[in-house]
Amino acid sequence: MKFRVLQVQEVQAKNGHPIAITDLDVGYNEFLEFDKRLPGPRPSPENKNPCSLLVRATRPDGSTAELLANLLTSDDKLPHGLLSFYRCRSAEIPVGSEIELIGYEMSPI
Repeated sequence: MKFRVLQVQEVQAKNGHPIAITDLDVGYNEFLEFDKRLPGPRPSPENKNPCSLLVRATRPDGSTAELLANLLTSDDKLPHGLLSFYRCRSAEIPVGSEIELIGYEMSPI
């Protein structure tokens, strides 16, 4: 399944590294349901190992990159699916980029 980046903002982690946060063109609940069907180990009470979501980003200029992302969750009702990209600047995942979710893997971070 592929989604388009509607909005991106950049924040800074406490350690100084950038984090790009993207809003995707999919409803939040629909995005969570799709996430449940992805292959690979995922974070859970049974799996304490850090896991990351592998995605393929195709930028508007046609360039591609495989990146590690994290699905953002909230108790609040959100309008869109959200992904964060640790150590990525907002310019690396510009608005209009297409994000393809590949699956989960053990995180090297």
